[in-house]
Amino acid sequence: MTISLHRRRAAPAELRVTSMFAVPVTLTSVTVHDPGGTELGRTAGTTLAAGTQTLLTREPTTAIEPSASVSVDIDLALEPGTAPQSVTHRIEYSVPIRSFC
Repeated sequence: MTISLHRRRAAPAELRVTSMFAVPVTLTSVTVHDPGGTELGRTAGTTLAAGTQTLLTREPTTAIEPSASVSVDIDLALEPGTAPQSVTHRIEYSVPIRSFC
């Protein structure tokens, strides 16, 4: 996730996302929250696709194959000295409707 804001410091991280579905799923957004639930940043669309890669070939993707994992690179811009001790991630994705029929 890249959020470019003047005079802020980047806190890079790599998030591994594994699909437990029997069909491919598509990542639609990743939101980062501090321990109190405050949203620190969100990425979606082409920015999410550019930061999401397959593990072996490192090719950009938003689709996760069945039982596969991807890497989501996150660069979160924060004011100096404000980085929380921990964060949580809300991962949103879409599953083909046919998988529930």
